Amino acid sequence: MNVRKMLIARGYWDENKGGDGGGGGGGGETPEAKAAREKAESEAAAKAEQERLDKLSKDELIKEKEALAKEKADLLKEVMQKKEAHAAAVKAASEAAAKLKDFEGLDPAEIKKLVKEKKDAETLALEAKGEWDALKKQMNEAHATELQGKDTKINELNTQVGTLNQQIADLTVGGAFGNSRYIADELALTPSKVRTIYGSHFEFSEGKVVAFDKPAGTKGRSMLVDGKGEPLGFEDAIKKIVDTDPDKETVLKSKLKQGAGSGSGAGAAGARGAGGNGPGAGTMTSREKIAAGLKDAAAAKAKQ
Repeated sequence: MNVRKMLIARGYWDENKGGDGGGGGGGGETPEAKAAREKAESEAAAKAEQERLDKLSKDELIKEKEALAKEKADLLKEVMQKKEAHAAAVKAASEAAAKLKDFEGLDPAEIKKLVKEKKDAETLALEAKGEWDALKKQMNEAHATELQGKDTKINELNTQVGTLNQQIADLTVGGAFGNSRYIADELALTPSKVRTIYGSHFEFSEGKVVAFDKPAGTKGRSMLVDGKGEPLGFEDAIKKIVDTDPDKETVLKSKLKQGAGSGSGAGAAGARGAGGNGPGAGTMTSREKIAAGLKDAAAAKAKQ
C-alpha cells in the first residue's frame, strides 16, 4: 500500500482537491518538484498516522497492532500462494514444452490417424481372440464327444470279449464233459447232467480247463493239482471229484450183472434210497442233485 492510498484510506487525502488544500502537481511538473511533493506527502501521511495513533487507547493500539499483524500475515500468505502457483505454472509450462519437442516435425492429423489405426488393430485383435476362444471351445467339445464315442466303443468291445470268453469257456468245459471217457464208461448219467451236477467245480483259465475241489463261491476252494503241482487233467479231476462225493453211488454205473437181483445205476440207487438202508439214505438223490445243479446253473447264467 503506497502513501497516497493510505492517506485516502485514512481520510487525509482527497483526490478531487489534490491533498489537504494544496494543489496537485500539474502536467509540467519537474522531477525535482515531483520528488519534493511526494516527500511532503509522505511526511504528512506519517504525521497524520502518528496523530491518529496518539489518540488511540491502549486497547485500541493492541487491536490495531493485531490487525496490522493479521494483514501482514494474510499478505505474506497471498504472496506465498502466488509464488507457488507461479512455480507450478513454470514447471507445467516446462514439461509441456519438453513434450512438445517430441512432436516437432509431426503432423497432428497424421498422429490422429495413427492413434485410430492402433485402436482399430486392438479391436480386431480382441475380436480374433474371441473367435479363437470359440474355435477352441468347439475343438474341445468335439474331442470330448470323440473320446466319449471311443469309451462307448471300448465298453461294447469289452462286453463282446466277455461274452466270447464265456462262450469259449462254456464250449471248452462243455466239450470236456461231452468227450470224457470216464463219464461215458463209469457214470450212469449223460454228460450234460454230469455237468449240471459238477460243472461248478471247473473253470476256463488261461486257455485250459481247470478243476477245483469245491464248487464256485465255496470258502476254502482250491485247485486240484498233481504231484508236480500242475493242474489235474479233466479225466483225473472229474474222477477225483466224483470219488469224494458222498453220493457217488447215485451217479456211478452198477457193477452187478443184470438179473442178479439188483437194478443198475440210478434205479438201484433209488431203490437203496427208498429202502432207507443204502449209502444214499438221508441224502439227495441223483434226480434231486440234478435239479439242484440245474437251478444253480440257471442262477449263475442270470448273474452274467
